[in-house]
Amino acid sequence: MPRDKGKGKSKATDQPINPETAPLLGSGSPSRTYHTTEDNLIQPQRRTSRISSIFYTALIILFSLLLSCVLFVILLAGSYKPSPSELSTLPRTAFSYSPPDSISILNITDDGLLLNISLRCGIDADEAFGVKGRSFNTPEEKAGAEKRGERGLGSDWWEDIRRWTAHKFLSNLDKPSVSVHIPSLIEITSPQFKATPLLSVSVLDELEIPMIWDITSVPQPPDSQPDWIRPISFTALAKPLATTGELWEFVQRGWAEGAIRAKIDISRVIARPSEIAWWTKYAQVEKEDLVMDITTPIPRLPHLPDPGRPLNLSELVTLQHYSFDTSQSPQALTIQAVATVPNFAPDLNATLDFSLPFSIALPAVRGLMGESKMAEVITEPITIGGINKDIQLKISGVITADLSERSSSASDSVKNRDKFIESSPLSLFLQNYLHGKDNPILVQGLSALPSFVPSTIIHPPSWLLDTLPSLSLSLTFPGPRPKPKIIQSVTIERMRISESQGKMKASGTVVAEIELPRDMRKVTVDVVEVLPDVYVFDGPSPPDDEDIPDDGNFPPKAFGHIRPLEYLNSTTTVIDDGRLIVRAPLNQVDLDILPGRDGVLSEFISKVVFKGGALAGVKGIASVGVKIMGVNGKVRLDNLPVRGEFWVGKQRMSLESL
Repeated sequence: MPRDKGKGKSKATDQPINPETAPLLGSGSPSRTYHTTEDNLIQPQRRTSRISSIFYTALIILFSLLLSCVLFVILLAGSYKPSPSELSTLPRTAFSYSPPDSISILNITDDGLLLNISLRCGIDADEAFGVKGRSFNTPEEKAGAEKRGERGLGSDWWEDIRRWTAHKFLSNLDKPSVSVHIPSLIEITSPQFKATPLLSVSVLDELEIPMIWDITSVPQPPDSQPDWIRPISFTALAKPLATTGELWEFVQRGWAEGAIRAKIDISRVIARPSEIAWWTKYAQVEKEDLVMDITTPIPRLPHLPDPGRPLNLSELVTLQHYSFDTSQSPQALTIQAVATVPNFAPDLNATLDFSLPFSIALPAVRGLMGESKMAEVITEPITIGGINKDIQLKISGVITADLSERSSSASDSVKNRDKFIESSPLSLFLQNYLHGKDNPILVQGLSALPSFVPSTIIHPPSWLLDTLPSLSLSLTFPGPRPKPKIIQSVTIERMRISESQGKMKASGTVVAEIELPRDMRKVTVDVVEVLPDVYVFDGPSPPDDEDIPDDGNFPPKAFGHIRPLEYLNSTTTVIDDGRLIVRAPLNQVDLDILPGRDGVLSEFISKVVFKGGALAGVKGIASVGVKIMGVNGKVRLDNLPVRGEFWVGKQRMSLESL
């Protein structure tokens, strides 16, 4: 039977293979084909695993580096944050400013003064970021700074990185500045007025304060300003809170000390970089209850004395012109004046378009209580600044003084005449004025415009009127130069000499020619009484520059003395502008013969009797009582010098019992 090859082959194939007898390098058997396929599957998995390991390792390293960079950036950024102790001092150490270069008054309303202020300021960025090199005198000083957590104390390499980073950051900014917004009011107080702030300031604009870095330290004079600060300008609304008097006292004290010392209180201030970017909101800083003590030297101002000594306003105010006039409707005595003060602020260029009311008072004199108000005046609109050397003040007003005399017990003796008649303060003022003497006056603000002011006049702001009465200035009203001669001449018409009860008597009419000073020629006056106190001479009286001594050593030709016990009633006739003729009847008034001058009297009478007349002279003083239209009462003027000469003819003189 033939052999089944297929089956045998099949059997041979199905026999198990002995591993010990299997060749090491077989030919292409089915088992060889099986192992090659398995290796091909394992090797790609190993390569993928290696790549994954490398990728994850690189990712971890990269993340570590990134995290390190982030931590380094955070650490670097945190190193610029000032410590609490530095934050309180940075406004003084990093911020520099100058006094205002110019202040323009844009408007004045009841809300305050709208100002445009220009000054120079800046922020020292190195100081603000804490990258300025620091030096310490002692190790203890450095240890104290480290304990307070202050910046700039790291190693040199670290500080170099901080400085380079800060400068690089600043140089890449389009606007390297800080925008400061002050939403609350700024209150400025003075150490001398702790209870009440001087004024409040509302800053209406955001302040763009430039940031400057790499500032070279150059020695500066004590009172000079840094040369690296930059100009800025802004608009502010200032409203005085202290009285006008307190403000003036503050200025006077600051001028005497040479510097303004004040404290600035800011309830809330917000500062942020001026750069427009997403990150600026994270750099915004808000500070509350910020307090700054400032000391600003007062610069030298044009036409004013140097700061550092008391400011005497009387030396600065010059009365250029003044005049008195009689107003008919309404009937009043008015005053107009022009005064000037030095133009201390030529760059201000401001106009006060309203009138300011003041009273002019006279200090208490001769035991009178308190001051005596003499006049109420207002100023015309005032222009401050400009090219003119002086600021002109035009003043107009009305005399309000009461000229009524104060009387006590009357006396019939000349010795007590000054005791029972007490002149009013205005009389004393006019007496000094007519003698060419200066008068001290007090100028004080009023809380309302006087009644004579028309309704069309622009009123001052209410805050100014409310505080103006606190302003009181001591000034000097200068007397006329040269000294005016009021009584030009004196004569005695129809003079008669008689004897009664052993005493010589004189009668006649005293005629005086009066000329008012140029500034009073438009004043309507009426001389209602005169009181001469004169010596009578045989011949001309001595010149004006020769005084009559009161020690009994009379001039050679003097023989008599006329001094009535009471005022003589008089009438006044107006000749022309400012010239008056006053007549006063003289009836049986004592003619006191001077000791040892009987011979001079006899010689004088002999001339009149035997020669037909003689030249007589009088010289001395006189007092007059004057009524001024528009003023209540009577002005009493004393010690007015008089001198005159007149002819005494035989027909004008009768001798009785001679």
